Amino acid sequence: MIKFSTAIALAEEQGACDEEMKVIRSMSGWEEFWVHPRAPKWAYWYAKHILEGRWPDAENVIMTNTRWAYWYARHIIHGRWREAEPVFMTDPRWACWYASNIKGRWPEAEDVIKTDPYWWELYVKNVIEKNQEDK
Repeated sequence: MIKFSTAIALAEEQGACDEEMKVIRSMSGWEEFWVHPRAPKWAYWYAKHILEGRWPDAENVIMTNTRWAYWYARHIIHGRWREAEPVFMTDPRWACWYASNIKGRWPEAEDVIKTDPYWWELYVKNVIEKNQEDK
């Protein structure tokens, strides 16, 4: 694991938000960072902008937040992130977006997505029907 002070310096060099960095700079180290409510967002940003790839040490934290887990799957993994799929199945919106990202039906999540008519309609249109057109 990279030193906390080194990670801070790299984030600042890459143009991380001053307000966010002020909070992070006040922390004593990784232990405090990982438990902060914004840690999933920060870890996603770091993986995307600094590492430009997966950050296995942060994935358990990132997947605690459906939004940042989705963006991590989309922009970092570029496809299915099976370890995070139970997280996506807790929210119809992010389950729908994730299914769109993996470019195919996701039958395991359809009961969850069906609980919200808006997201179910989008899922049918953007995943089920599109998948049938592509065949």
